[in-house]
Parts: sequence; C-alpha cells; structure tokens
Amino acid sequence: MDTDAAITRTSHDDVETRQPDAWRCHECRRVLAYTDPKKESLRIKYKDFYVHITGGEVTTMCRGCGMRNTVTTDKV
Repeated sequence: MDTDAAITRTSHDDVETRQPDAWRCHECRRVLAYTDPKKESLRIKYKDFYVHITGGEVTTMCRGCGMRNTVTTDKV
C-alpha cells in the first residue's frame, strides 16, 4: 500500500478519514512506527512494548537490519 495515498472512505457514514503514515527503516523499509502529522505524534508498538510520543526527536534501531533511524517533529 502506498502510504501517500492512505486516504480511505468509510461506507457507513461516507466521511473521509486519514490513516496514520508508516515510518519505515531507511535501509530495509520495515515499518518502525506510525506517524500522525495532524497530531505531530508517533506510535511504536511491539509485542510487549508500546510508546506514544508527541513532539521532539526519536531514534530507534530497526529490528530487521539494525540500522539506526531518527525522526523529528518537523518530519512527522
């Protein structure tokens, strides 16, 4: 799925909703987290770990290839 075209219509109320964008690893393209530009927030969820971050800068290691990835509020 193309994250730039993640706008969908719901059939029950015919209202446009925007799905969060996927933040992907720069090296292997694995999904690291989901970003919501409207709220300037980032959501990371693993099996036993969940974090919701609003504003600032976040760095995380990719669980697939080990690459270090950083995102800041202005890139969300």
